[in-house]
Amino acid sequence: MKSIKLFIGILVLAVGGFFTVYNFAKSCDDIHNIGKLQAVMKQHQAISVQYLSNTYRVNTSETIRDKGDEILAISSHKKEAGPIVSVEGPVQEPMIEHLQLSPEEIANNEHAEKMREREQTWNELIASQNTTVKRKQLPRLIGIGVEKCGTHAFLHFLEPHPLIKVIKKIEAHFFDERSTAPISEYLSMMPEVSPNTAVMEKTPAYFSFPPYGIPKLIKANVPQAKIVLILCEPAKRVYSDFVHEWAWYNISHHWSGIHQFQTIHDYLKKYLPKVTSSFVPYNETRAPGDTLRVLQHHSSDYMSTLLTTGFYALHLKRWLKYYNDSDMMVVDGSELFNDPGGVMERVQDFIDIPKVLFREDYVRDSKTGFFCYKEWNNNGRLNCLPSNKQRTRSKTSTSNPFPEETLQHLKDFYKTHNEALFKLLGRRLWES
Repeated sequence: MKSIKLFIGILVLAVGGFFTVYNFAKSCDDIHNIGKLQAVMKQHQAISVQYLSNTYRVNTSETIRDKGDEILAISSHKKEAGPIVSVEGPVQEPMIEHLQLSPEEIANNEHAEKMREREQTWNELIASQNTTVKRKQLPRLIGIGVEKCGTHAFLHFLEPHPLIKVIKKIEAHFFDERSTAPISEYLSMMPEVSPNTAVMEKTPAYFSFPPYGIPKLIKANVPQAKIVLILCEPAKRVYSDFVHEWAWYNISHHWSGIHQFQTIHDYLKKYLPKVTSSFVPYNETRAPGDTLRVLQHHSSDYMSTLLTTGFYALHLKRWLKYYNDSDMMVVDGSELFNDPGGVMERVQDFIDIPKVLFREDYVRDSKTGFFCYKEWNNNGRLNCLPSNKQRTRSKTSTSNPFPEETLQHLKDFYKTHNEALFKLLGRRLWES
């Protein structure tokens, strides 16, 4: 019996000693591993990763994960899984700090990418023009006016687009002067182009001259065409039109009646009372009849058109019977004058062609005050409007200034017509 108790005692001592030694060895091993782990953490504390043009820094956590988690040491060469350790502490995920470029650097990078994409698209469009069969096409874009509001400038700024082709005779005058002719005659005036090209013509007389049915004729014969209408403050437009008529008379000696008036004041003295008695103020009830009578005046007394062209609401009503915002774009002439690039960006969307003309392509000429198109693919050459399109608004204009008192008188004359226009459009274009 004593021998059995002795044996059991020895066995207990042996087992206890074994576990004591085991625990001691294990603790030493853990301490050793913690030291190794700390060394690895210090070695890989900051690892930089370069992605495109932006730099990101990955910081490994300085806190060891909870017991039971696997420690992953991030290496620029390989990933090493560390052993499980028994150390308490909160879990902290690796943090990513975005080291941003300056706003100027970002803007420069974005602009460079935009220009690269433009050049690629531009070259593809040019190539497409040379690989497809060309034929005559009816216009996809028709400018209908208004005269002296920037219709030529609009065409000048849009024409550089590879998919825009302007007819040789810029103003076709088909629907006002040959409205009864077959549409094949109109087609014969068009250039031969590739299928994806948008042909454009502009005839400002379409908007405000007879016959009354011009909008219906265009819609029926050229249904795919979209309409661009440029409107400008009508009082100033009168003066610009007066100067234009005198310039045209001096060049062509074509009689229009302008030669009998030496100044704008002389003209207004005769025609303001005449037109006022018939059409001012604007009257919604009699508007349809007024439109017809205005067109009759255009036929019988051309000089009255300098004033009656500015009755925009009367003329616009007949167009709105056939066109809406989806196929008619109304442009503020002052916006075209001050921000042609912004207008060009919108019109490219309007006629659904790739946008390759941008706001920054148009720069102001310090001498004239007018914008020019900066040819990005021709060493930045400036393509400016001809001087005969800058008679009254250019800094270098030699025209007599429009007397302020006369200008205000005309603004009062157009006031009710302007308000009617703004109501039709749902927006104000200028102060009336």
